[in-house]
Amino acid sequence: MGNKTLFLVKEVRAVRRFPAFLAIVFVCGQLVFWSAFSQAQVRFASGFRFNPHYVLPVTAALEKGLWENQGVKVKWLPFRSTTTMNRAVAAGEIDMGSVGLNSLIKAVSAGIAQVAVADPAISTDFYFWVRSDARIKTPKDLKGAKLGVTRFGSESHAYAVAVLRALGVEKDVKVLSMGGGRVQIAALKTGGIDISNLSFFTMAAVKARGEVRSVLRANDYLPKDYQHLHLIYSLRDFLKNNPARARKIIKGFLQGAEFVMKNRSWTIDQLKAGYRYPQAAAELAYPLLQYDVKGKLNKSRARSAIKFLVENNLLARDKAPPLAKLFAEGYTP
Repeated sequence: MGNKTLFLVKEVRAVRRFPAFLAIVFVCGQLVFWSAFSQAQVRFASGFRFNPHYVLPVTAALEKGLWENQGVKVKWLPFRSTTTMNRAVAAGEIDMGSVGLNSLIKAVSAGIAQVAVADPAISTDFYFWVRSDARIKTPKDLKGAKLGVTRFGSESHAYAVAVLRALGVEKDVKVLSMGGGRVQIAALKTGGIDISNLSFFTMAAVKARGEVRSVLRANDYLPKDYQHLHLIYSLRDFLKNNPARARKIIKGFLQGAEFVMKNRSWTIDQLKAGYRYPQAAAELAYPLLQYDVKGKLNKSRARSAIKFLVENNLLARDKAPPLAKLFAEGYTP
């Protein structure tokens, strides 16, 4: 007999002298309490809500009841930047979420008890974007420019630093933290910055309207063995205390990712309605929304990411966390 059953039996005995209808009301109240307790919401965060590649699996899982069908309730918490999300993680306001591998490494090195539990292989390309009428035509024209990144410490910042260093102009370009994707785009359009380093998916709608163009693809300046990745993570305490629920969250996310890839009309409608993609841009972006629905972790990618961060002075070598602190295996379907 489980703890819940024993508890209810004791409660029935305690109220057996009460009128029957009062006893029924009391016991039903306890059942509601236990049901609410068992269905407590899992707080799932998205570190950058403006990139549909990161977010659409969550949208599908919520809209199509993929988490609810497994008996878990999810409260979705979207953020404007990963660094802002990690403040909430450190404050204990998040249970699980998705995050870039670089950001995960830096968070763990700072003492945040965050751990990767699945890898849907969400990889996207970053570009240096300028206004269509900008003077900057090629990478040689970057000197003297103001470059906006989402926040210092973000994926956008890491790639900007690596590109500027590779081009030998890191001292000639002023890098500014903008605070979020939309702020970054607005600053670019109004001339507050000359360049914005954001992903293809974040800028696709603006590009389709002819307002911006790309000067370079940031990924071309990254190490050959390095790959941008967005992972599913959990807080260590949540994972320890709720392993079954963590597995259900991962499974629902991966089912959502599979739904995105298999339902073209739904995905295109989401791109148009939620991200303001024109029809042509949505159709162009759809086949690029690829995921690994097995979600298996790959530690070798973390080694490359740590090397990348250290070599670009974004992480002190002695602060690099061991791989055992970055990954928790055995939670994917």
